[in-house]
Amino acid sequence: MDVVDFYDKRLALCGAQDADSIAAFVSGREFAVLLPVDSDSAKEIALRWGRRFVELGCKEFCCVGSLAADTEDELDCLLEDEGRTDIVTTSFDHEEDAAEYFLFAAGGATFHRLVAMVEGRADLSARLTLLLDTPWSQ
Repeated sequence: MDVVDFYDKRLALCGAQDADSIAAFVSGREFAVLLPVDSDSAKEIALRWGRRFVELGCKEFCCVGSLAADTEDELDCLLEDEGRTDIVTTSFDHEEDAAEYFLFAAGGATFHRLVAMVEGRADLSARLTLLLDTPWSQ
């Protein structure tokens, strides 16, 4: 897991193998998570992690990719079944829109911890870090 500090926030770039590190990173804090979903297997992983993220304090799921809307709908059902209507879900088809929203607007820009599940997604990881390196974001 890699961590990037920006403003008063911390962004974790991680994957499913980082469960313990993610739990320590978000411990006791509200956070948002970015879930890329372009395949059935990625969707399955996102939904499996959904419950765990809620247990850890996740307050917003941001899905991106060709299966983002479907994943968002299933997360909504899971959250409604658990009575967790306080948790926001969003979905984006395009990585650029998702990355900008996730970094600068998720949670009304109040979360100090962001978790991006970008294992195997060097393109999305690079897009996130590039956005943090632009002059207007500093």
